[in-house]
Amino acid sequence: MDPSNEFDEFIHFFKIGYYEGGRDKEELIRFLKRYPNGSIHLSAEIIEHLENPSKRYLDGKKNVVKEQLEEEIYEAFIFGPNHFPAFAPDGSLAANTEWNDKSYDVKCYELSKLFPKYTLGTLKKKLSQYKNQ
Repeated sequence: MDPSNEFDEFIHFFKIGYYEGGRDKEELIRFLKRYPNGSIHLSAEIIEHLENPSKRYLDGKKNVVKEQLEEEIYEAFIFGPNHFPAFAPDGSLAANTEWNDKSYDVKCYELSKLFPKYTLGTLKKKLSQYKNQ
């Protein structure tokens, strides 16, 4: 493979990780210390950080694993713990009436058993935050 194409591909993959990680200033600095010639390809990102010197994350720190866990919590709240989607004859999602008939507090209590790392209050807060995104 042509070395210049290889470096362009490397820059492309760096940018994907950089943007998924909230555009972390420290990540950009580590990259530039290791590959100083990469600054030519990242001038827009460097300028953004220079214009916002007090921000480490230009988009807010993102944690993909945490986001997936919060999505799982919300889906478990909507569909029920250990719920496997069932489909109606018309192809629509069939309702889990047993779960849907439970109160908000009972559902949250059930989730606290499924996600013991979180307190009941923390689960309610996460559900509210995820719903309001």
